[in-house]
Amino acid sequence: PPIIFEAALSVNKKEFRRRRLSILMFAVFGTLLSSFTAGFMVYFTSLFTGTVFPLLDSLIYGALVSSIDPVAILSVLTSLNMCETDTIFILVFGESLLNDGIAITLFKCLVGRYSNDDDSVT
Repeated sequence: PPIIFEAALSVNKKEFRRRRLSILMFAVFGTLLSSFTAGFMVYFTSLFTGTVFPLLDSLIYGALVSSIDPVAILSVLTSLNMCETDTIFILVFGESLLNDGIAITLFKCLVGRYSNDDDSVT
């Protein structure tokens, strides 16, 4: 959370507001798609290995690994002389900023389901 706070302070707010719909679509749909795809892949792969992971545990794992850190991409974009006003830079930076919050929220929601699910390990 302190890193997210610092990133939120350093973002170009004018460009972020200008591209907020695109950033939100990438962050929300991309994170959810990534989380559930990874979770279902773990679940269905475990069916073939003999050690079956519960679906809830697999989805929690998917939410855990879906948060990405775009430092490498942003450093490459910076080395290509792109700045905070370039569209690709602000989209990647803004998406990564919101992606972390969405992944944390999804993780906490799924962990909260443990009290209602008897098949998962607590």
